[in-house]
Amino acid sequence: MMEVIVDQSVSDQAFNSPDWSQNNEYERKCHVCSAPSNGYHFNAPSCSACAAFFRRTVTLNRQFECSHDNNCRINYAMRVICRACRYRKCIQAGMDRRAVQPRRDSIMGRRKIKYNTVVKQSPASSWQCVDSGNQTQYSNVTPANGDKNYVFVEPSNVEVTPFVTGRSDSLSSSSSTAGSVIFEGSQSTTSYIIVEQGTNNNCYLQTSSPTTYDCHPKQFSPGRYNSNVSPPYWQSESILQNLIAEECKTNERRKILYCDRYLDDLLSESDSEIPYTLDDLRPLKFMEIKNDIRSMILVMFEWLRSWSYFHQLNTAEKKTLFRRCVLYHAILDPAYCTLKIGYPERFIMSNGMFLSMTEDSNIGWEDEKEISSEIKAMIYKPLVKRVVAEIINPMKEMDLKYEEFCALKTLVSWKSAVRHMSSPVKDVLNSEINALFASLNQFYVKQGFDDNVIAERIGCLVLLMSNIFSVGMECLENHHKMEFFDLWQLDSLLIKLLKMQK
Repeated sequence: MMEVIVDQSVSDQAFNSPDWSQNNEYERKCHVCSAPSNGYHFNAPSCSACAAFFRRTVTLNRQFECSHDNNCRINYAMRVICRACRYRKCIQAGMDRRAVQPRRDSIMGRRKIKYNTVVKQSPASSWQCVDSGNQTQYSNVTPANGDKNYVFVEPSNVEVTPFVTGRSDSLSSSSSTAGSVIFEGSQSTTSYIIVEQGTNNNCYLQTSSPTTYDCHPKQFSPGRYNSNVSPPYWQSESILQNLIAEECKTNERRKILYCDRYLDDLLSESDSEIPYTLDDLRPLKFMEIKNDIRSMILVMFEWLRSWSYFHQLNTAEKKTLFRRCVLYHAILDPAYCTLKIGYPERFIMSNGMFLSMTEDSNIGWEDEKEISSEIKAMIYKPLVKRVVAEIINPMKEMDLKYEEFCALKTLVSWKSAVRHMSSPVKDVLNSEINALFASLNQFYVKQGFDDNVIAERIGCLVLLMSNIFSVGMECLENHHKMEFFDLWQLDSLLIKLLKMQK
């Protein structure tokens, strides 16, 4: 802080003079918009709003064009002010573009960094500077050659490793471009460092912030979808095989949770496509369904958590995917179980309980203490009939295979959520969908299907997805009615998950 000493006699005389009073009033008003001024900004008396406008205009190098005659009125009381005329008036008031400092990021600013060592890598290569766990520190940071636009950094404290194109757990908001490295320090922001090859074997790095930065707690790195590489994940049906393996785990969990069998049967390995046999089925009781809701949701969550990129999503994106999985898996899992062992007489829930679908049987539709048969029929019978007509019957007509069912669950989950995601996650989900279709095509080829059959089956799956989305919306509407009119006490977690906000 600088202390200024003013001679008292001179200052009193100056303050009491008419010229000083007039100048003081002159400087207390913004010379651009006539608002009360709080001092000099960029060498001109102005208000904070006009100073901020001038700074943004100069820093971002914006060009404005007046839609009238370049003589618009500029006043702080106006709701809309012509930016071209406002900027011109800033210049006329004496604001100096050279007084605006260049924009800085939160760590090193937009200055350039000189390294005394040669970076032994082609300038066109992509690099990633990764912190090894300890906080990276800059030492001996001094201006190089008197140029304030550059700083000299001792490279001993900076670890640089080649960027690996492939699966990566790096949480950067976008993939790096050629000739750039990504620095990830202890700060929450990410700086992009542009590599410039200088003279005398020096490497010049200029730090800058990404132009499109998604402000989420975590950022996504879609590394394995780099167009220059083809990881093993792409090269076969592994994506489909992974989904099949996870569906088998889901069936094992359901057997342990809902089946009353001998321990040997529960623990024996089985290639069954569904977890139940006819002996495991039991009539539906709504109170038991309510008690099983949490475990049913947990099974769905375990399925979702098996996705390799799930842990990189932020909380809002996890909630979005989870809600979609709960809604659509609660439709698809019963539909497939019904197709395999219940159709056309029984509608089987994912916990092994069933409802009768014949007119001469009332199993599962009886009066209960918690809910009457009339409310059951009013809320659920139309929904069950629609699931049978629009989902189960098309599955039966196309003779849906287990592999297709596993792919369908994933396609519905990803496709329903993709539009609510941030841009990096959208790219990855769309790539997952494309990879799944490619893997499904390979499966069809191995089955000996010709191109026409493959096109027909994939088309049927896509059309079936639209039916599932439509039924899901009716399911949401029915549960909102039940909650609003208090027709039946739903589980609190289920209510939260069925509120389909992002």
